[in-house]
Amino acid sequence: MGVPTAFWNVEDPRYYFDRELGPPVLAAAQEATLAFSTTLQLAAEYRAHGVELRNLPNYGRTFFFVAEPLPEHERAIDVLFLGTLTPERQEFLQEYRSALGQRWNLVVRDDVRDPSMLRGLVSTARLGLSIGTMTDSVRAGGARVRGEGVTERVFDYPLAGTPVLSDRRGHLADVLTEGEDVFVFEDVRDATQRTKDLLADADARACAVGTARRKVLQRHLGRHRLHTIAGALADQDGASGLLRDAVERARAHLEDPMVLA
Repeated sequence: MGVPTAFWNVEDPRYYFDRELGPPVLAAAQEATLAFSTTLQLAAEYRAHGVELRNLPNYGRTFFFVAEPLPEHERAIDVLFLGTLTPERQEFLQEYRSALGQRWNLVVRDDVRDPSMLRGLVSTARLGLSIGTMTDSVRAGGARVRGEGVTERVFDYPLAGTPVLSDRRGHLADVLTEGEDVFVFEDVRDATQRTKDLLADADARACAVGTARRKVLQRHLGRHRLHTIAGALADQDGASGLLRDAVERARAHLEDPMVLA
């Protein structure tokens, strides 16, 4: 109909290689005027099908936001992991818990979906752990493909005032600064040592989460991603003047941390 459209795959590479979901995902990308993904690691595969991929990361979900984060002495959880317990994550957490020892309170939950409960857990943790991603996949033939996109947890936790210790992701440096906004580990042994060091250094955690929180509020909420998509569409031939005007009007609200809708 001549209307510019956008497709955003937030589950690459898993969706791309899925036998059932892969074909419609690729078809949608091919039909769209613009195609976005949370990782560019499959850019060559998409290009082979005539699709030029643009990177658009995940974002912080505003239901995690608390206006006044709890102080250190009111946080009862030392380390929190939220997420689906895949075999990879279970193996990691078992070894991590054993290496961490009994001194630290590690809470692992994969059964919570209610936004207020999620916010309550995160806001009472001293450190949030991000391991693995549901976007990991397996190619035909059995080769494992690790998703390099940044998980939403890295953006969610700072909104509740909780710093993040994450495994290394290829696109992490695109959005946050390692050692300043987010802490990164290489393996279980490294994660254990970094956890112990961070739990003993409240100042380092407070400094990191402060800068991360500001960046998420200013650059990495859902409205920022939608504005990017709308702005890219507004630049296309056939875009309406109404869309261009709306994009320009919305720009004034993007960096207002109190506008969370």
